[in-house]
Amino acid sequence: MKLSHLTATLLLSSVAFLSAEEKAAAPPTKSDIPEGLVPLAPKQTTHFAFLCLKDKEMAKDANIKAALMRWFQLKDESEIVRYKQDPQKGTLSFTIGKARFVAALAEYSIPAPDLQYASNNSLHWPDAEKELLQQQAHYTVTCTSIYPKKWMTSLALSKAISALAETHHPLGIYWGDASIVHSPETFIKLSKQELRADNKNIPADLWVGILLEKHKDGTVSAYTDGLRVLGFREMEIQNSQLDRTKAYSILSALSLQVVRNNQTIQENEEVTTPEDGSYPTKLGDSNIGRKQKVIVISAQ
Repeated sequence: MKLSHLTATLLLSSVAFLSAEEKAAAPPTKSDIPEGLVPLAPKQTTHFAFLCLKDKEMAKDANIKAALMRWFQLKDESEIVRYKQDPQKGTLSFTIGKARFVAALAEYSIPAPDLQYASNNSLHWPDAEKELLQQQAHYTVTCTSIYPKKWMTSLALSKAISALAETHHPLGIYWGDASIVHSPETFIKLSKQELRADNKNIPADLWVGILLEKHKDGTVSAYTDGLRVLGFREMEIQNSQLDRTKAYSILSALSLQVVRNNQTIQENEEVTTPEDGSYPTKLGDSNIGRKQKVIVISAQ
């Protein structure tokens, strides 16, 4: 039996006021207990990213709506709920399905040091810094949803950003929950993939960054950035003799496996990547001061 929010509230209130005699006289039977109650406050997930732009011009709402309909495969514009655009304030908000989106246009650049840092961590886009330092404005886009899996919020955000990218003059996308940037072409291409039933092509490489650090003794460390907000432990390769490209490749491949397979790596478990081999793991402290324990990959 399904109850509305109001009916459930009234039912719970009435039960609280039953007298002891009434409870004793008429104890509830199994058939009296409602089934299938909908949670009153579903857990929300919020992710965010930045869309870097060549100019400060905000697209017309008709163009944005048309792009959103394509990206979310909507049959009717009415499925874009509570749509509101304010060109004077540079704000945009709307709801699609289980997700609420808010975008704010800032008529200035993201600070250069932040762009340089993220660009240095994005080995897949060698020209990132050169391209992004040309920006004149940027959108901050957030997505808050009640999807059952956190990566679904990231995917919804990716589609919304792709729709905005197609209707503006984009330079790149800076994923906010990871220090990673993407060219518009790459971001749109990966976001556009139709998900397979087994989720093996979830574009998690858009949402998880790999931070690299070279130490004075010549060793290299690599750290994932973005797995935690997707519901997994971050991973680290600490003080390894590997070159930075190899360390990057290992963590990148493992990140994809973890998200696509909904995989929880256990302590002392051996993990394998198709191209990079097998490596033992352990649960340990972070090399960069993260409060939570991380999965340390023993790749020396």
